[in-house]
Amino acid sequence: MCDISRFYRDFFYNKCIDKSLLIDNNLFMAEKDRRFRKSETSMLTAYVLLRAKGPVTVSDVVRKADVSKATFYLHYPSLRELADAALDSLISNVATILGNEASVELLINALSGESRLLKAILAENASSLADALLHAFPLVFDPLLDKALTSADQRRQARCLAYSLVGYLQASISARQKPSYEAWARMMSGARFEVI
Repeated sequence: MCDISRFYRDFFYNKCIDKSLLIDNNLFMAEKDRRFRKSETSMLTAYVLLRAKGPVTVSDVVRKADVSKATFYLHYPSLRELADAALDSLISNVATILGNEASVELLINALSGESRLLKAILAENASSLADALLHAFPLVFDPLLDKALTSADQRRQARCLAYSLVGYLQASISARQKPSYEAWARMMSGARFEVI
């Protein structure tokens, strides 16, 4: 953490806030007030827009979101925390779209509908997206698994499928093509997974 960000965090937490309100470095609020939600949303939106174009700094985010650095550090201890919030937002949006239905086709359609957010997350850390998809939607990959394998081997196979899906999404976005289930299925038809 750079000295400036440490300064803002320390100044804000040590000087401006009543210590009785702090619980695990987060403000205790029964419900976030409108201003808190608005600044959080504007920073997340700014991050997504900027990250889709290239590397991002805290200064870039606060300038685009029109908030102060103190506000940024109130919400997120670091830029990495903001990236994690973007990933959580994507998973939440996709879960809402999928509902109780679970299939790779619906997952790809839901993810392609969130193209800006998806592009920003893929630019930051694609492997965290694969792990999050596998954790949040395990039933999506279940029908594709070889039932003759042991459960540990099935988990490895599901992980390979999740990573291949993320790789396909990255390739589609970089080629400026809309991801589709049919294209992913064609790609996977030639793939062979060996458990080692």
